[in-house]
Formats: sequence, C-alpha cells, structure tokens
Amino acid sequence: MKQLIAVFILAVAFASCAKKTECIGLDCTFPEAVVSIDSISDKVIYTTLLNSDGRPFVCPLTLAPEIDVNDFIRFTGFQSTNYTENHSESANGRIVKVYYVSTNQSYVEENADYINALQTTLEIAAYSDTLRLTY
Repeated sequence: MKQLIAVFILAVAFASCAKKTECIGLDCTFPEAVVSIDSISDKVIYTTLLNSDGRPFVCPLTLAPEIDVNDFIRFTGFQSTNYTENHSESANGRIVKVYYVSTNQSYVEENADYINALQTTLEIAAYSDTLRLTY
C-alpha cells in the first residue's frame, strides 16, 4: 500500500513538471489548424487567424515544397495562375480550406498549445474541400 501511495505521489509530481511554452506577443496561434484562405497576393497566401486572446490577425502562409503551385491555384479557383493579384475571400463563391503546420517544430518538444506566429513560418501542408475548419 505504501508503494502504491509513493507511485501516485511521484506520478502527480512528474505531471505537474511538464514543460509548457507560453505565448509571447499578441500574434500567437495554434501550431497547426485548418483555415480558409482570405487572399493571394504577390506569391503569398493570406489567412485570418485568431491569437491566444481571440483577436483576429492576418497571417501569411507558404506552400509546402511538395505542393505544386499550379495545381494549388487551379484547385482554389483563383483566376491568376502566377498568383500575383489580390483576390477576394472565396474563389467563385467557394471557401478554400487549407491545413497549415508550423515549420518550427520545437513546440512538440515543449508541449505548447500556442506558438508565436511571427517567429515561425506557417506552411500549407494540405488542401481539400473536405477539411473541417478549426476556426
């Protein structure tokens, strides 16, 4: 019985020592999420994210190297194939959903709920009509 109590106390002690990265600054967001595209301009894809305080901010996204730019533009329905013009929130009336991940993976080691979006690149890893929006 004493051993069981000792194991329980140690388990509680280790659980309370878990590292957690705090959000520094206002532009903090989830390390990965499914969002909709707001616009594409000058070879950058923009979305509106919510920071840890629930405030919206515009954030640039890049395409993962394995995603073909022309296929992506065709999928979005945006008219410009060189994607250098501004576009509205939806392409041909449809919301374009993308899944992004942070290229800085240190949050995994530190068990962070939020990352500072200004200190890492958010990269589109997947896009589809069937993705479920996170926010």
